Amino acid sequence: MQPDHPSGNAPVDEPVPRRAFVARLGHWLAGLAAAAAAVVAGVFLAPAANRRSRRVLLGTDGDFKVRTVTWVRHSDLFVLREEEGFGVFSARCTHLGCIVRRTAEGFVCPCHGARYDAYGRVIAGPARRALPWYRIVRGSDGRLWADLSAEVESGRLEAIVSAAPGEGA
Repeated sequence: MQPDHPSGNAPVDEPVPRRAFVARLGHWLAGLAAAAAAVVAGVFLAPAANRRSRRVLLGTDGDFKVRTVTWVRHSDLFVLREEEGFGVFSARCTHLGCIVRRTAEGFVCPCHGARYDAYGRVIAGPARRALPWYRIVRGSDGRLWADLSAEVESGRLEAIVSAAPGEGA
């Protein structure tokens, strides 16, 4: 039997110096961070056309009285109904996402004080963007849906679009 080591003893793994260990750990962490960044970038850079429609049930015409703004709690949306039509917009402040509250003048964010008019347009910061408005779709069953993948002009009341056959809105 031949000895594996010149001293005649079995080889012993030599400890990795601390500096080499920290360098290896740093390389692994940098690789993980780069992989995570690539995944996130891929999601945000994917064409909007490839994203599926995201529809949220609002209710029926009868659920919304004329000349009112109704908060749809389960989806954090406001539905505005006027004689001219409907509008639906987000109840989340565009500054940091807090739920805005109704006031006599419009809406106010309780977190940082951003103020919006009755149509969700910014009156006072820190928010810089209006509350986003979305397209409204009428399903084949007559129910109203907000299409969160289709933003429309802020403050625009619109005629309701009927769902295409087979969409099953």
